[in-house]
Amino acid sequence: MKKVNTHGIKMVGLKAASGNTCNWAGHTQISYDMSDGQILTDDIVENNSWVQYHSPDIITVTPGTNRHMTMQEIADLVAEAVSFENMVSEHLNNQ
Repeated sequence: MKKVNTHGIKMVGLKAASGNTCNWAGHTQISYDMSDGQILTDDIVENNSWVQYHSPDIITVTPGTNRHMTMQEIADLVAEAVSFENMVSEHLNNQ
């Protein structure tokens, strides 16, 4: 089994997050807590629905997937979302 590349980012719950994604009629929202590295998943049944966290440390990785995602796919998306969040924060701090 190939080792998952987490891009140097702490990711807690990656295996569980992958297991929570599946091929189904609803969608699974994936979020990431930048304060502790926890990957969060929420199953959404209704269209045009989502979970909104009220912590600035929690970012949305994907608003919803209705297919199974591997641990590597999720790790890549988390790394991309963290990179984007850091870029935005740096830009805002430099204004």
